[in-house]
Amino acid sequence: MESKEGIKNRENEGPKLESSVVKIVDSKLKEVRALKDLLEKSDKLQELYGPALKLEGGASLMGNHRFKTARLFNPKCPEVIELEKLEKLLVDFKTGYEDLSSNISKSLIEYNNRNKKAFEVFKVKNEQLINKIDLLNLE
Repeated sequence: MESKEGIKNRENEGPKLESSVVKIVDSKLKEVRALKDLLEKSDKLQELYGPALKLEGGASLMGNHRFKTARLFNPKCPEVIELEKLEKLLVDFKTGYEDLSSNISKSLIEYNNRNKKAFEVFKVKNEQLINKIDLLNLE
């Protein structure tokens, strides 16, 4: 049988694991958002300096501007769109994980409470049974 301290220690492990996973997802979200911001800023710089470089003959330095026709329909570059999808996926995962871990924690607490009640009932019934056996042995 496990001691009460062992049970308490196990109950404390859940939030530590949850916070570790959430911290990892949060750090990845921060990285994705920083990268997305960097891409958006570099895109704006290309828009700003692109015409000037073309006038000075520096178009070869810029390469083929990947947004010439796509920009008419979609103002965001494909990399930013992919990062936004990844960001949404991470946020959805984090939300789902927090909900799931919360539900699991609540279920475990309920389960432990029911087991405590059942154990108390078992103790009382066991004592009653022992008392009856003792009375039968005395007769």
